[in-house]
Amino acid sequence: MFIAVFLASCVKSDSDVVVPNCTPALLPEQIRSVNVVDPKNTATNSPVVAVFKLSQILQSYQGTQCENRIPNCSVNLLVKNTTSKKIQFGYTVNYLCGTNTWEYQGYSIIEPNGVDNVGIISRNCGWITGGNVVISMGNIFYP
Repeated sequence: MFIAVFLASCVKSDSDVVVPNCTPALLPEQIRSVNVVDPKNTATNSPVVAVFKLSQILQSYQGTQCENRIPNCSVNLLVKNTTSKKIQFGYTVNYLCGTNTWEYQGYSIIEPNGVDNVGIISRNCGWITGGNVVISMGNIFYP
């Protein structure tokens, strides 16, 4: 009986484990806008038909015990129709910064002067203001 009690006192329970206090550090929001013209319009002064607004939240953790925690990063997308007509189109967002790349494909139908709040399109931690963002579009339809 004494041995059993002795062994039980040597086993750590979950309440004995010390969890480091990892304080999230929120970096300033990164914002990038890309103007898009209708690919069918070949005029040199083509009007902007949509604005892609990317916003990025970057959250890391401070403290030496928190170095292995994965940062919380997200890139959100809003697409604004700048025309007085309803538009619909497919698109691809490509991000490139050195070897860090990601891609998002989407489709939007947006009312005149309206906004499509797409939401999170990437959880990549590459800064959108430091990399190259390219928006590729197919034909824009005006239903």
